Amino acid sequence: MDWFTLLDDTDIMSAIKTWAHHEDSILRMMCQKLMSRELYRTIMSNMPFSKELMDEVYRRVKEYFQVSDDELQYYVFTQEIQNSAYDSHNDPIKILMKTGEISDIAEASDLSNLEALAKKVQKFVLCYPKELGYIAIPAKK
Repeated sequence: MDWFTLLDDTDIMSAIKTWAHHEDSILRMMCQKLMSRELYRTIMSNMPFSKELMDEVYRRVKEYFQVSDDELQYYVFTQEIQNSAYDSHNDPIKILMKTGEISDIAEASDLSNLEALAKKVQKFVLCYPKELGYIAIPAKK
């Protein structure tokens, strides 16, 4: 653990440069892409991605990169993220008033849209190699 805590950006970049020539084709590809700043394309959606779309992305990756089903996880991945701009219960915003008193923003402000800021937003993310080009996401009905 002591050695691990000594790692810095230089150590990581040195390893990435070395691995860019590794015999493991996936490790080599990922390190080469990182070094050349060829990051994955990222698509965000308000709705989960359909099975049909994901099957198409997987098919295209397998065809283009000649990889197995087991290797797909390194080329295509999805994520679900949730966020709210304001959480009055767990992370209240405090305002310092001219009088020196500290008030909650909900009490100190005439903002009527604090409830909108507290609404939880959910997004779905799809990442894949840019070599596949743009993938059209069909509109949900």
